[in-house]
Amino acid sequence: MIATRVRTTREFFEIDTQRVIAALKLTNGVDVTPKADIAEDEESIAALERTVAKRKTYSFSDAQVNVGDILTYSKDDTITSVVVADKKIDFEGEIVSVSKAALALLHREGYKWKQANGWAYWMKDGETLGERVDRFSLINEDDD
Repeated sequence: MIATRVRTTREFFEIDTQRVIAALKLTNGVDVTPKADIAEDEESIAALERTVAKRKTYSFSDAQVNVGDILTYSKDDTITSVVVADKKIDFEGEIVSVSKAALALLHREGYKWKQANGWAYWMKDGETLGERVDRFSLINEDDD
C-alpha cells in the first residue's frame, strides 16, 4: 500500500480510501462508509462543498494515462471505461468525466452522495488515478 506520512512527528498517514476498503475486504471487514453525505446543517453542507471545490483538477497526463487506456472501477474490476480525451472517458457509451461515472456507479450501490472524486474510484495498473498522480508528482519532484 502506498501511504504518505502527513506529519513527521506523528503517526498520521494519508492513504487512498479505496486501498483501506480493499484491505478490509481481505479480512472480511464490513464497509461502513456512509451512504449519504455527512453534514448536520446547511452551513456544514456549504463547508463540505467549498472544501471539495478547492481541490486541484488534474488531467490524465498528470497520472501518465493516455487516450485509449482502459480504466477499471476500483470496487468492481469487471466495470471498465476507455480514456477518450485528457479529462474524459467513454463509460457505457457516454463521454463523461471520471467523477460523473464514479458517482453514477456509487448511486447504483445505494450511495446518495452529491459528488464523488472519480480519481479515487478509477484505476490503472492496480493504482487509483489519485495514487498515480501522487507517485508521478513525487518522481517529477525528485528529477528537479
